[in-house]
Parts: sequence; structure tokens; C-alpha cells
Amino acid sequence: MKIVDITNAVLYKTVIACTKVRVWLQFKLKLTKAYQPSIFNERDQSKSSRECQNRFDDISNSLPDLPLSCLDVGCNEGYFTFRMSQRGGFCHGIDKGRNEIMIADGLAKINNINNVSFSNAEIDVDYISGLPHYDVIIFMSVFHHIARHNGLEYAEEFMSALSRINRKYLVFETGQPDELNTSWAEDLAFMGSDIESWVSKMLKKSGYNKISVIGKNSGIYSNVNRLLFLAEK
Repeated sequence: MKIVDITNAVLYKTVIACTKVRVWLQFKLKLTKAYQPSIFNERDQSKSSRECQNRFDDISNSLPDLPLSCLDVGCNEGYFTFRMSQRGGFCHGIDKGRNEIMIADGLAKINNINNVSFSNAEIDVDYISGLPHYDVIIFMSVFHHIARHNGLEYAEEFMSALSRINRKYLVFETGQPDELNTSWAEDLAFMGSDIESWVSKMLKKSGYNKISVIGKNSGIYSNVNRLLFLAEK
């Protein structure tokens, strides 16, 4: 083996070792806003772990059993990105949280997962419009924040931008106005009392033909069951 190969191998192992230490410290000191579990921690039996597993089961059982490229918008530390990557296909997670993306990217490198990538970005219409096309887009627990801070018209424009880069399937979940103990429930009054009907109409307006409810799971800050939708083109 050439000296250059030996040197690069030593450097690579050093980088991985440093990454392991950094990720361990981030977990140990709770330096991230983690609301998803790690798929690499089998001992995690928290509520978030169970609810994420339930959601992924609903998603996976509703998709065809074949490799699908996937975009996970608001991926946090990458739970759904990693789980989709286990099905095959290239998966891309994006989140505006720098520290959470550091964790996700570190876990991918430590575990030698080569069909995922993670990007730290301000998620807006311009950014989404510049992305390539994906078979599946996962868009959960983000819409209500966009609508709250940017207005409903912009949120619907965002949904249309997502649709333009989506080949087939959209997995959609949002905070709901019936989650009364949250700070944002009142801002979602435009959905009315029939949440399923409102979301279905919005998704059809965005460019999808078939809308199905594939699950009901509680959120982090509420025990109200959120509707989990699969929209298809």
C-alpha cells in the first residue's frame, strides 16, 4: 500500500473517531432540539420513538415495496430519512436547524450509510424550487409553522413548489386547530372543524389527484391524533 493511501486511511479513521466524540457530546449534553428518536438506539422506548415508529409503519405500508428516492423536509436528526433509506433509493433530508443536521450527517458517516445526504438550509419556495425531483416527499409537522409565520397564501405557494418536484407520493401531516393546548392552534382556525376535508382540498389544489388518510398519531405537545395523509399524482 502506498504511503498516500495509508495517510488518507489514518486521516479518515481520525475524522470518524472525532465525529463519534462530537455526536456523543451533542447527545450527552442535549445540544440539539431533538423531537425524533435515533434509529441507532434500540433502547429508546420514549413516546417519540413509539409515535415515529407508528408513523413510519403507516408510511411504509402505504408505499410500493421498491426503492424510491425521497426528500424529507424538516428532517430534524434524520429518523424518517434513514428509515426510508433502508427501503432503498437515495434519500435527502433538509432542515434549517444546523445542530440537528450535524447529528444526522454525523450518524450517516459513522454508520457508513451511503444513500443519504443532509442539507442545512432555510426552507423556502426558492430553495425548494431549485431541488431535483423525488419519488416521495415527506412533509410532516412543518406546514402549520409556515402558515403561521408566513400566511396561508405563502404556505399554499410552498405546497405547489413541493408538488412541482414530486414525481408521485407526498406524505403530509400538520398541526391541527383542535390541539388546543398549543401556542399555534388559534392560528390554524382557517382549517375549520373538518380538518380532513380542508387538507384534502388543499392538496388537490396543489396538484395531487388521490388523497388518503393512512394513519392517526399523537403529536409531541398534544395527545390529539393528527391525521397522516398520503397524496398521489
